[in-house]
Amino acid sequence: MNHVIDHSTARQLSDSVRKDLYAKRISEAQDKLSLLVQCSQDSQLNAEFGELRANYNAMLTFLTQGGHDDNRFDVQQDMARKTWTLLTRARRAVRLLSRDDTYSRTSDRLARAGASAQSLTSQWAHTFPSRERYDLQDTLFDFLWTSPMWSEADTALWYDFIQRQDSLVQQHMLGAVFLAMWEFPDPEKLRLTTLMAQCGDRRTSLTAITALVLVEQADGHELESLAAHKPGVLQSTLLPQATSVQVEMALVLASKADTELEQNEINHIQHTDPAQAIKAAMQIKLKYVRKRLAMGYDPNLTRMGTLHSSKFLATCSHWFLPFDTTHP
Repeated sequence: MNHVIDHSTARQLSDSVRKDLYAKRISEAQDKLSLLVQCSQDSQLNAEFGELRANYNAMLTFLTQGGHDDNRFDVQQDMARKTWTLLTRARRAVRLLSRDDTYSRTSDRLARAGASAQSLTSQWAHTFPSRERYDLQDTLFDFLWTSPMWSEADTALWYDFIQRQDSLVQQHMLGAVFLAMWEFPDPEKLRLTTLMAQCGDRRTSLTAITALVLVEQADGHELESLAAHKPGVLQSTLLPQATSVQVEMALVLASKADTELEQNEINHIQHTDPAQAIKAAMQIKLKYVRKRLAMGYDPNLTRMGTLHSSKFLATCSHWFLPFDTTHP
């Protein structure tokens, strides 16, 4: 029997499972997760969840009967991590069934075309710079963006591929990996991004660090639960750069807001004489530029292009292709 679940219900159910996991109420989380797993129509996912739930119930029975295990804490942590992983996979599987947003339609198109990491990277290696290669680059972007949770082998394959590309292609591919993590947190994609944050190209490194900062802000706790360790952005070697990016983000946001105030003031100039109106507009611009310089803001928003965030897709980065903001 196939279970149908709408986007709103799936989102509410996922949020409820998260809250239980954050509160370490694993039994309650698994009770709610069972519905999502059933609705995924994924037999492997159902089998894995059934095994996990049986093991967890067996552990609870053992403990309630007076059993003692010195590794109890580690076992419970592992159970919680596996529950987080199954939640992420179930959320993605349910979403793919909808086929009514860009993410699910793109994944379905690639699946029907038989796209795979091996076939796409092999095709890339045998395609010279041309329109065909640009199209292939877009396909690689879509494949990375909609990819499921990675294994260590996936990380090794994509790290080897991405680090061999020129810096612009690296940044484009990192944009896809970032969007994939933004959709569904994945510790292996996080690990690849952390590795690329330490590369020699400054712009590529900045792209990766910015992605790490944004993902940590959005899903740090969930990633930590999935990976059983601190997210990559908290590594001591990256912390200074991450802090610098966060400061830059704050300055750009403040600069953008200040520029909007400036434009609003100019739009409300009352002079009917064009010359006087132009003079008044220049005075307003001078006032705001002086203010932005004094506050350490970006006077002309020249730093906007260095930021890579889904919140700035329309204004900050040409590397993030048109993104469907209407999906659940």
